[in-house]
Formats: sequence, C-alpha cells, structure tokens
Amino acid sequence: MKKTIYLSIIFLILLITIFLIFFAGFIKISDKRIFYIGSKEKALKEFFEKEKYEIINDYKNKYKDDYLYYFVKDIVQSDYPYLNLKEKKYDFDWKDLSDFYIDKIKNTDNEDKKMYLLNEMISFLNDSNIKIDSNHDNFYNLTLPIKLKEFGNDIKIEAYNIHAIEFQDNIQIGDTLLKIDDIPIDEIIQEISSKTYYGKVKNGKDLILKKIFNLYNFYIKDEKYDSSTLTLKDSEQNEYTISQKYNPNDIYFKNNSFMINEYAYNSTKNNFEIFDKDIGYLKIGSFEDENFEDFIQNIELERTKGLIIDIRGNSEKSNEKNMFLLLSKFMNTNDEFLYKRIKNSEFLHIFGRNSNDYPNDIEFNGEFYPDIKLNYEPSNNKYDNPVILIIDNINYNSSDLFIYYFKNNSIGKVIGRNTIMNIGKTFDIKFDDIILKFPYLMYLNHYKEILEEYEIKPDIYIPYTDNEVRGEDIIYETSFNLILASIEQK
Repeated sequence: MKKTIYLSIIFLILLITIFLIFFAGFIKISDKRIFYIGSKEKALKEFFEKEKYEIINDYKNKYKDDYLYYFVKDIVQSDYPYLNLKEKKYDFDWKDLSDFYIDKIKNTDNEDKKMYLLNEMISFLNDSNIKIDSNHDNFYNLTLPIKLKEFGNDIKIEAYNIHAIEFQDNIQIGDTLLKIDDIPIDEIIQEISSKTYYGKVKNGKDLILKKIFNLYNFYIKDEKYDSSTLTLKDSEQNEYTISQKYNPNDIYFKNNSFMINEYAYNSTKNNFEIFDKDIGYLKIGSFEDENFEDFIQNIELERTKGLIIDIRGNSEKSNEKNMFLLLSKFMNTNDEFLYKRIKNSEFLHIFGRNSNDYPNDIEFNGEFYPDIKLNYEPSNNKYDNPVILIIDNINYNSSDLFIYYFKNNSIGKVIGRNTIMNIGKTFDIKFDDIILKFPYLMYLNHYKEILEEYEIKPDIYIPYTDNEVRGEDIIYETSFNLILASIEQK
C-alpha cells in the first residue's frame, strides 16, 4: 500500500515537472521576472495591462486633471526617437518648451483650450506621426483654406482650396495679405510670437504662417465667430476685401492640398488606366488597401509604352510590404536598401507591446535595438519603359519611402513639389476618450542617414497656379507630354 502511495506521489511529481517544463516558465522584463503557467502570451498581456494601469494611475494621482499633459511631456523626452534631430533643426529645448506650455495649460479651466495648447506643444516636433485624437479640440482648430508664404517683406498667397472658398472671382496666387479683420498682418504675427513659443525658435515666423488663421483664432480673436474679413492687394497694387467663413481644421487638412482635381484628389483608392498613345496611369492613393497585392499583380504594365505613377495625396500609414511590392516592378537588383531603427524604451514595451517590429526578449542594453535591414525581392520582369512619378508636399510614410527609392535609383523623372520626408510607425496609448498616437522607430537609408526631415526635390518643379487651383491638373498634363516625348525618343 505504501509503495503504491509513493509511486503515485512520484508519478504526480513527474507529471507536475513535465507540465512546468512545457507549460510554465519565467519571462524577464527589465529588472522583473514573471512566472507564468499556461499561455506565455496571456501572461504578457496581463502584465502589460497591469503596468499600463499603474503608470497612468500614477500620473493621475500625481498631476490630477493635468496628468495627460505631463505624460506627453515625459514620453517625448524619454521615448521620441527623433527628439535630438528636431531640437537641433528647430533650435529648441523640449524641456523648456513643454514647461512653457504646461504652465499655460495649468492656468486655464477650459478643456478645449487645454487640448489646443497640447496640440500646439507637439506641433513643434513637426511630425504627423505623433497625434492626439480627442473630442476636445474642434472649436479652436478653425482655419481658412488659404496657404501663405513670406516673399521678401510681404506675406503672399501661395495657394488656396477652390472647394472651400466663397470668393472665387477675387483672390489670386501672389496677392499680398495686408490685414485680418482690420488688424495689420505684421501686428498679428508679432502678437502671436509674444504669446507662444514660436518667437523663441529658429524659423518661428515660417511656423506661424503654416497655421496663421488657427493661431489668430486662438490668441487674438478668442471668441465664437464664423468668419473673418481679409484685406489683400493684387499685383497691380489695388486693395480689395473678402469675407470668408472658417472651416474646421480636419476638413482643411483632409483635402490634402489646396487643389482637388479629378486625378490627384478624388479618392484614396488605387486605380490603373491606359490612356491614348498606350500611356499607363497608375494612381496609388493608399498602400494600406487590403487588396493591394492583387491590385499590383493584375495591372497590365506590358500593354503600356510609358507609365505615369501618381502618388499625390497618399498619406496613409506605413506599409513596407506593399511599398516594396510596387517598387519591385521597377528594380531588378536589391542593392538599395533601408534600415529600421527601433527605440528601446520601457514605454514602448508596455504600451506598444503588440508590435511585431521589435524582439520578444526585452533587454535594456542601449537607446536603440540593433538596426534591422529591410530588403525587397527584385522583379524578374522589370518594367523598362519611361516612367514619371507625380508627387506633392503632403506625402507621408510609405509614399515617402517609395519616392526616395524611385528618385535615388533614377527609375524615372519626378514631377511636382518638394516634399519633406515624414515616416514612422506608431502605437496607440488610450486615456479615457483620448488616444495618443506615438512613433517608436525611425528609417535610415543605406548610408544609415536618418530619413526624417530629408527633403526630396522633384526633377521638374511645378509652382502653384490659379489654373491648377481652379481645376486644371497642370502637373498631370506636364507629365503626359513628357512621357509622350520620352516614348517618341525611345
């Protein structure tokens, strides 16, 4: 009897040992060791959910209603991969800048104003991949559909959106803005500079002009209203006034540019057509389409004698696989490659744990993980006919990477406007009804130069014109004529 009991105990111990070997273990995370039984993934998820709760709770307890603003300040300081680059380029110190805005945030009880100030604080990073989605920033993000630029001592109209304006017969590109609601534009810029951090940074005036009407609304008008009167001067020095209703900022930017026309901005869908003279037109509105692979595999490039690729308005998320799939149609070697450099941070491990872009084994042995080389499969059927790529100045993420490869490998001519590369991947951090989208990696070229803020200049620059703003696709027409000439020369 005793022998049977002993054997049973030994057998039970053996079973438990086997179970623990195959179904249990320890996970090392920083200085912590987590014991788990069963699913390692479930144990990790539970651990990170608990860590998220504790971190956000600590901020709430310490900073009360202002916890979100301190969290953003801290995560940018410790985890934003491009911070050193941005501080150097725009000549600011993030700690000083964020303290400046948090002091303003603490001194207002208006939640919309607080959210506006937080968005202005992160706007100095000039990164579309760090973003706050909330329900609190609508009223103070009103703007006019006009793009301004400084030429000499004057503030002139560089472009405008024909679909969002009411004064189609008067305004012209190149007209000078003199006043807003009878306040001289120079006085407005000076007052905004004195009330914001823009007056302390390099190129502060350029940054102000990018969102002048938004800033005017918040810092000078500061009351509910739906329009402003602009005083302008035309090329013949004649003054005129227009009254224009304001539009929410999201509408202003969703239009992607100041012109919307049939080919460039009618949708973010992907499309392929063959026009006269066997010229192919490939519209890449998004690399995020779930049917992208089928779409690319089915385009009939062999039927074309020349190809126009239109990537204008493509500002979707980063999708390396689909970007490389398109690129492979025009490359037969993989000598050109990218690197991906991922920030090694505690916030990333806790809040961005679902990402597949960094290792499962978490070791804090440096600011970044070792660089990851990104290659693509070259095509066996490289397209060798003339190609033209149409770009604008609002491409982001995968579209920027595609433009970079296309131009650096001399696949064809690039036509359009200068674009500043803004690329990265983000994870979401949720706070009640607010979501912070935060970038955690950077891309580098084959020389290991950081591509963020890298300027790509087209081979042929097309300035804004009133004809284009009013509906003519000047860039497409120029591209069509050039590709036709290239075909004839070939």
